[in-house]
Amino acid sequence: MSTEKSYREKYLTLHKEYLRLRQKHMLLIRQYTTSRKLFGQLLGNYNAIRKRYMIIQKHAGEAVRRYFDQVAKDHYELILGSDRRVLFVSEAFLAKIEMEKTEFEDSFYIDVLFDRYLPHAPDKAGSVQVEPFRFPVMLQNYGEEAIHVHPYQYFSVSGDLSYSKKYQEWVYRLKAEDVSASVELEYFQKTDKLITSLSLANNQLLVANKNVEMHKIIVMLLTCSLIEEYSRETSQHIERMRRISELLANECKQRGMINANGRDLNEYVKDIQYTSVLHDIGKMGVPRTILSKPARLTPEEYEVVKEHTVRGAGYIRRIIDHLSASPGYSSYLGFLDIPYAICLSHHERWDGKGYPLGKKAEEIPMPARIVAVADTYDAIRGHRSYDVSRTHLQAMDIIESESGKQFDPAVVNAFMAIEPLLVDIHY
Repeated sequence: MSTEKSYREKYLTLHKEYLRLRQKHMLLIRQYTTSRKLFGQLLGNYNAIRKRYMIIQKHAGEAVRRYFDQVAKDHYELILGSDRRVLFVSEAFLAKIEMEKTEFEDSFYIDVLFDRYLPHAPDKAGSVQVEPFRFPVMLQNYGEEAIHVHPYQYFSVSGDLSYSKKYQEWVYRLKAEDVSASVELEYFQKTDKLITSLSLANNQLLVANKNVEMHKIIVMLLTCSLIEEYSRETSQHIERMRRISELLANECKQRGMINANGRDLNEYVKDIQYTSVLHDIGKMGVPRTILSKPARLTPEEYEVVKEHTVRGAGYIRRIIDHLSASPGYSSYLGFLDIPYAICLSHHERWDGKGYPLGKKAEEIPMPARIVAVADTYDAIRGHRSYDVSRTHLQAMDIIESESGKQFDPAVVNAFMAIEPLLVDIHY
């Protein structure tokens, strides 16, 4: 009896498993039927698409032209400050060039815009038109997924330069129009001169130059931090010196006053801006008791302070001598000649009555002549414990009165030309 019961239980178990498998089999048959039906539909769609593709391919040239004629022109807004800050940039523009805002602000494209395309701020109120120009931006994912014809996104840029009450400075209001479609069509028709001048190798060179530039800035900032810790010079004074020297050096460049001594002129002017902040590095060798004295210095103390010019130049000279021993660093020597000249000669006078060497007129290196005017302006405007700060107009009058005596007359004329920009510097 127990054996019969055991067989019956096995039979029921197997029958139950059979029904489960049969149900699964029927489900698979239904899925197969459905899949076959879908496959037939997909095959039909594929044949239709293939036929359509053959038609499009046959008339590709005309279709491409019609497409580019129908492409909507996209416009993107950019607002740039005269000090190369990005005040506003369209999010759609950033998406188009595949960059974040901070990445675009730090890129060499900003330098290219100011150095090659954008006009200088005028001497008087009004506005200046920015003549339209074609501007390429390299796409970062080019070569990864082959979704672009070539590695650049092209924009036609135009706008104007005017003084903004909102931003309290001269600003460039630019409109960038995406013209990549037409450029890509031209790419297949003729050799694009812009692609030749901005090849992948050139782009890598620009990036490398930007990295070198950042290294210079980092070294300058670290050195300035040491100066701030030791002397009474403040970070505000150092930043103002950098800004004033930048404005004045660029104006002198526009007037053809700067000889770059065989180096790239734009790079040379930037190096004046960067290293202007080192003009008083020699004060690291002056006793703090003298630097922090709240009253005017005695003649003996003043003589000690005057030594900061020679001391500062000595610091730079040690670096030059060290690098001169290694041929691989020879390219940096031209850069270091600028801070050496600034440290040594920024207290020389045009009439030869300055210190430490009593140089006069054009014997004084141009970077030192520029920094001398910038330093004097900031000293007059800034607060000193032993003196009171004076107004912008008072400072301008004093500097103008020293033309041909303390300062190079040509540099003073350039300084007068940037007066509208100096008003915006905060004191």
